[in-house]
Amino acid sequence: MNRGIKVLTALLMSGLLAGCGFWGGGEEVQPAELVDFSAENNVSVQWSASVGSGPGQRFHQMMPSIDGERIYAADSQGVVSAFERQSGQRVWSVNLKEPVVGGVGAGFGQVLLTTRAGEAIALNGNDGKELWRYKLASEVTAQIQINSELVVMQQVSGRITALDRMTGEHRWSFDVQVPALTLRGTGIPLLAADVTFAGMSNGRLVALDNRDGGMIWDQRVSVNEGRSELERIADINGRPIIVDKMLFVVGYQGRLLAINPFNAQVQWAQTVSSYRSP
Repeated sequence: MNRGIKVLTALLMSGLLAGCGFWGGGEEVQPAELVDFSAENNVSVQWSASVGSGPGQRFHQMMPSIDGERIYAADSQGVVSAFERQSGQRVWSVNLKEPVVGGVGAGFGQVLLTTRAGEAIALNGNDGKELWRYKLASEVTAQIQINSELVVMQQVSGRITALDRMTGEHRWSFDVQVPALTLRGTGIPLLAADVTFAGMSNGRLVALDNRDGGMIWDQRVSVNEGRSELERIADINGRPIIVDKMLFVVGYQGRLLAINPFNAQVQWAQTVSSYRSP
């Protein structure tokens, strides 16, 4: 019995080694040759600074944020620091002692972060003192967005949540059904004065009324096509942008669209796949 197992194991190992040789191929892909070019601009480092232990090894969308004359950044373990934008001098640093995801959102004198446990935390931009906390139903991996009245977060569960900027009280929520298989993370909402534009994991872009979270319009960006769940992944993980009164958004395994943000009319479209912002 033992002899039979040994023979079977040897045959399997031989097959695996043969398979490695077959799939490896005989030719290596060589990098493209570098080309000569004339530099049009020179870049010089004005200052640099470290924040805690860095972004960590997990998938993350850790981003710093600028508000006026200060830059705010955080590490993955909850160290949050504020720097003077021109000199790089550290103004303050606090340790939340909780893992942070999604980086920092800042504006109107406030600094916003979300923890891995699904809590939103607001800090005072002047000294880092905690202002309020709000417990969310699921994780937020994207940067929080802020305007004069609202704090808007996009959760991995498919929910967009808006809180009162000053008090942290819940203002409204908007939900969509999440497909069976999606990319890790979510898009960053585009928060305007009256409307929030958000790309969803189902491949649709929605415009929400900031007064109550009601949907104004939605537009298909990526189409769920293919035989497998992998082929049907259609997330919009990049933040939409507005340039010259035109809204641009791109989807994974989808399209790059130019949309009139007032009536959702598509001005043009190109077949493009990306999980980044345009």
